[in-house]
Amino acid sequence: MIKNGEKFKTSLERLPEMLMGIINNETMDSVDYIIAEYLLNNLFKIKNQSIQDIADGCLVSKSTISRFCRKVGLDSFQDLKEEVSNKVPFRDILFTEALTPENDDHYLVKVAKQIIELDKEIDYIKIKRLAREIYESHNVMVMGYMQAHNPAINLQQDLLASNKIVKAPTQIYLQQEAIRRAKQGDMLIIFSNSGLFFERLYPSTNERKILDKLNVWVITGNEYVKDLPYVNDVLFIPDNNNITSHPIQFYLTESLIATSYAEYTRKIEKDYEHNS
Repeated sequence: MIKNGEKFKTSLERLPEMLMGIINNETMDSVDYIIAEYLLNNLFKIKNQSIQDIADGCLVSKSTISRFCRKVGLDSFQDLKEEVSNKVPFRDILFTEALTPENDDHYLVKVAKQIIELDKEIDYIKIKRLAREIYESHNVMVMGYMQAHNPAINLQQDLLASNKIVKAPTQIYLQQEAIRRAKQGDMLIIFSNSGLFFERLYPSTNERKILDKLNVWVITGNEYVKDLPYVNDVLFIPDNNNITSHPIQFYLTESLIATSYAEYTRKIEKDYEHNS
């Protein structure tokens, strides 16, 4: 079990996600796109390069590289280099299951078992309460990191089908800006298997005090997240640390939340029609 503050043995930490967010949202001729593309293409060379090397490779100034680092949520170019130092590929952490092993269940059979396990362990009552709180909140934000990012976006899209608009900023500086602009009692839903999303967003403990004003829910595989002072509630996802379960269980849980929300809103509409 992952304890609060205990880091996953991950590759490259937050850097690839931040860079891919820029690639996906900027035009190809923008300076940010050019820098992000260069860094992605030279990811494992960065630790041996100077800021001048990067600037020369992107045909920009050193100050432009420094501004880029700050824009994506890093303190400095040195912080960027540390993100890629002594890391191993995600492939060697997540993709450890054979597709059709000779003496074991096939990959999809293992996935099916994970689904059954999730059904046994998931707190359906808590999901219904989460759906109700989403309905009652005027401003809802949903966020995730790396593999947990897509389930967050899916939740945004599925809730839209029930006429609920939620925000799902992707890049770290946009996530920080959304939280900064949020008001007391606004809702924040986080998909984070490790439970370290907030440490990534706000490295300083003092910075995380901004979260106290929000109604924070975390969908996580780390049961210790419930002890964080700024977290209001946790939806726990059991055994979510390998490729047969992660992020599949996040996708399934997102679907459960959206289904519960649709069910809740239909009931309200029926009650309204009955009393009209």
